[in-house]
Amino acid sequence: MADNYFVCTLGQAANHPKTKARSIAEFLELQAEKYGQRPAVGFPSLTENPAYLLTFHQLNEQTKQAARGLVRKIPKLKASLGQGRTTALLAHSHVVLLKSWLGLIRLGFSVLLLAPQLDKASVQHLCRERDVEYLFHDAYHAEKAAEVDGLILVHLGPHDLFHGAKENLEVEMQIGRHGRVCSIPYLHHSSGTSSGKPKAIAQTNAAAFAALPVIDTSPGIATFSSTPLYHGGVADCFRAWTSGQMIWLFPGGEKPITAQTVLVCLSIAGEAASDESADPVKYFSSVPYVLRDLAADEKGIETLRRMDIVGVGGAAFPTILGQKLVSEGVRLVSRYGSAECGFLLSSYRDFEKDKDWDYLRSDTGADRLSFEPQDNGLVELVVKAGWPHMAKTNRADGSYATADLLEKHPTILNAWRYHSRADAQINLINGKKFDPEPLESAIVSKCESHLILDVLIFGDGENYPGALIFVRKCANQNAENFLDQLWPTIEEVNHHNPSHARLSKGMIKLIFHESETAPALEKSSKGTILRGKAHQRYHGQIRQVYDGQATDPDLGYSIHNKSDLVAAIARLVERTTDRSLAHDEDFFEHGIDSVACIQIRQAIQNLITGSQQRVKDKPQEARSGRVGNTKSNLFGTSFSSQHAGELPSNLLYDCGTIEAVASFLLGEKVSVEDNDFVLMKELVQKYSKLDVPQVIADTSSSTTGNGLVILLTGATGALGTHLLDVLRCRPDVERIYCLLRASDPLVAYVRVDKALKSKAKEGLQPIGTIDKKIVCIPCNLARADLGMDGEMLRSIRSSVDMIIHAAWAVNFTLRLRSFEFHLAGVQNLLSLGAAAASSARGHQKRRIKFLFCSSIASVSSSSSVSVAEKVSREPPDAFHMGYSRSKWVAEAVCVNAHKAAQAAGIPLDVEILRIGQLCGDTKNGIWNKTEAWPLLLSTFDLIGCLPDLPDEQLNWLPLNIAANVICEIAYNGRLAEHSPGDPPVYHILNPHSIPSWAEMLQWLQQVEDGRLHIVEPAAWLRSLENCLTAKYQGHPSSKLLGLWKDAYLSKGKKADLKHRFEIKRAANASDTMSSVVPISEALVGKMWTWTRKSIRAETSGEVES
Repeated sequence: MADNYFVCTLGQAANHPKTKARSIAEFLELQAEKYGQRPAVGFPSLTENPAYLLTFHQLNEQTKQAARGLVRKIPKLKASLGQGRTTALLAHSHVVLLKSWLGLIRLGFSVLLLAPQLDKASVQHLCRERDVEYLFHDAYHAEKAAEVDGLILVHLGPHDLFHGAKENLEVEMQIGRHGRVCSIPYLHHSSGTSSGKPKAIAQTNAAAFAALPVIDTSPGIATFSSTPLYHGGVADCFRAWTSGQMIWLFPGGEKPITAQTVLVCLSIAGEAASDESADPVKYFSSVPYVLRDLAADEKGIETLRRMDIVGVGGAAFPTILGQKLVSEGVRLVSRYGSAECGFLLSSYRDFEKDKDWDYLRSDTGADRLSFEPQDNGLVELVVKAGWPHMAKTNRADGSYATADLLEKHPTILNAWRYHSRADAQINLINGKKFDPEPLESAIVSKCESHLILDVLIFGDGENYPGALIFVRKCANQNAENFLDQLWPTIEEVNHHNPSHARLSKGMIKLIFHESETAPALEKSSKGTILRGKAHQRYHGQIRQVYDGQATDPDLGYSIHNKSDLVAAIARLVERTTDRSLAHDEDFFEHGIDSVACIQIRQAIQNLITGSQQRVKDKPQEARSGRVGNTKSNLFGTSFSSQHAGELPSNLLYDCGTIEAVASFLLGEKVSVEDNDFVLMKELVQKYSKLDVPQVIADTSSSTTGNGLVILLTGATGALGTHLLDVLRCRPDVERIYCLLRASDPLVAYVRVDKALKSKAKEGLQPIGTIDKKIVCIPCNLARADLGMDGEMLRSIRSSVDMIIHAAWAVNFTLRLRSFEFHLAGVQNLLSLGAAAASSARGHQKRRIKFLFCSSIASVSSSSSVSVAEKVSREPPDAFHMGYSRSKWVAEAVCVNAHKAAQAAGIPLDVEILRIGQLCGDTKNGIWNKTEAWPLLLSTFDLIGCLPDLPDEQLNWLPLNIAANVICEIAYNGRLAEHSPGDPPVYHILNPHSIPSWAEMLQWLQQVEDGRLHIVEPAAWLRSLENCLTAKYQGHPSSKLLGLWKDAYLSKGKKADLKHRFEIKRAANASDTMSSVVPISEALVGKMWTWTRKSIRAETSGEVES
């Protein structure tokens, strides 16, 4: 596509001619000579005055007149001509601002353009920072200017800028093309959205015009910009002027900028084009909030549709509104740039074929741009040294890291969508982050109610976010009813965001805003919320949301027995999650995530605390209940004494159900151990009901039959990623079906591709290429049909030769029943294997191999010192966690399926792989950021010490070695029939008891040159807990404090039996397993380097074994 001046980035401009001007004064002179009477700039009038139009000749001459007028008004300015002294300019974006700005530049001053939205403190801060002496202002801003201390105030009137008489030779020389050039002709400033203090950003002549392309357009095409001059409007002006084109600017100060006033301005511009006094407007440049208003107006959409290009920039524009405009035929382009580096990227494209308006393209002119991967799958845009314009740098190599985070398009190369600001994100206490602005915009745009004014999402340093929704005050409003109306829309927004960024109903507060003039939230000129001011202004309401969230004031009075307590907890659960749970339904199994659990726990805590306080304040009323009720209130003295402190942090997952939470609160003693052992046997029976289908002929296979077809689960996990990489390199593998949780195949593809690259593996082939060896399929393993359509399921069943099941939630805080989802998955995958083994490929008998990736934790509490590679039949053999016990149950289900298949003559061979502690791969030392051991090692960066753990041995097996072992076992005797009885069990672990933990610490001390201190576990835990509480609440190691305390501080705890796991069968089946060596000092060094580089406070996720 041909370049045009409106969308040509600075990188693309390198292929076009440039102006020869050295300064803005010379630029104006040259453009006047070249384009003379062509229109240059226009201001439509929203009053009775006519539109104000200037040709290039008039622009040049009248800015000289402005310079003369300013000198005549303040003779002292002559003493500073051409010295580059900074002056400040505070005015509406109109003729006075344009002329005085260019006039001051011609006099050799550096002009600080101040946004009228700045408060007194911000203006004072910027002026002091730049050593400003003169503050020029228009009449409208005289009062604000007078508030600023220590400056010489200069009032600008239109008559001051029209003195035609020439000044002395010195002045005339300076304002002409040969005047002394100021290296910084003007300055913009940041909004101070995050920090609260704006920063001045110097602009060079290169930034203004020297780096811009000269792209002659005939006939002329004008731009209309709704962006004020003191921000992006200046850049819009120079972009048009450099190519000899006209620009219309919204007349700031005459009327508010709304859809209607913009349409009036465009109508005036259209009339000027009709009488040929101006060029037709075909390019429309807008900030998001103006475009949002136009998108809500039918006439607005029709006007935008007539434009050749509609550009939006300056802040994020809601995706849904952009999609609406594109669907309406608007040629929408996202233009991305910064005051620091100019115009960087745009989404200019083939509008007929490509509808992805919000993806910026880096196909051309981006050789000095770098997209640096971040931990969360996003990239940060970094502008490298050598870019045509860089007002500032922030790295030693001369590059500028923008702090703008982008996400890659899943299928289009060199396409990037703006995601968020790294420095504007909300940081939750658990270390997870999110940018609130897209959520706020989505709620406002999706809630099609004229009553919604604004949304403020908060949550810094909290466990979960909340929101204030500002509603226009009107009659007969009921907050609860209004929130009920909004809730479906908020749920829709939640659905498209990660769980930690979702809003619960109990964390939303409506604020009815009565003022018609004062805004609910102060914003920058770009329309972004000034968060520091908003949080200060609404601090009380925000605290109310957290401190009082969830409970009815009178709820505690209505609880007199356990049934009442169960009902109250159920009410709190429903209010927090907006879903109703039966009293015996498992929280985790029914989608109550960890964030919701924290909120519900806090609500229960508030319920107890509030009720206890009422018992204390009004004992008689509390004892008797409400008037006429003689029952005792449950929150009396005995209950109060039992729960005087904080409730356990993992209350909901530990208890599992509403009924169990109530039992805990009432102090009812329940033996978890005994109950779990019974439950383990019950679950084995429940999920061993394997439907054995009749032998069928199935010829629906979509494969050629020349190679193996493998189904793999867990491909995005640490081990699964290595398994996938090994399998895809085998020439005898024709296809690998990767089943994983995802909303659609594209998301599944992206997740697998990202997982491979995170382990320094080659990513997947681009979508649409011929290579279809790896097929990523969204699934729900807990469903009998695996959550797939019938055609896909039949295709897999008719072609699959091997199933490797490596997917499991590694969460040590969940109880056993919470793993039923995974147990159902084992059952359904075994059923798939049995169905596949019952089908025939042509006339050939098929043997199907099913490998279940278990854990040595399933037998690590065995009473035997030597643990054999055989099936366990005793539930107490499993370690005392829900995770370990779920693996034991899954093994037993596999055993029963294997026996049932053998008895029915179905060639389904089940094998159980018990995997030990894994560690970073031998090549790069890449481990897992959410795993317990690397998290423990990462605490060195927090407190400078690590614990002495004399009982620990480094019997760790590198991930790549484990993957090779599993694949060798999978291929060993693949078509040989197993003997009747139990399926084979393999132990895949490092059999060596060396090096010791102490040796590893010595190696690390050498690496750290003695900076690493070794302390007792108790001292380490004290230091860590204090550090996490005081400074690093978001560090991911905080999740494991409870686990480490239990492991290293429990007094009187019986020492764990040191088991020796037999590996004979695994070693016979795998050459790699038979040659496993101890962990080396070199590998420890690689893992240490990776851990220190990769695990920071922003890392988050579930803990993996």
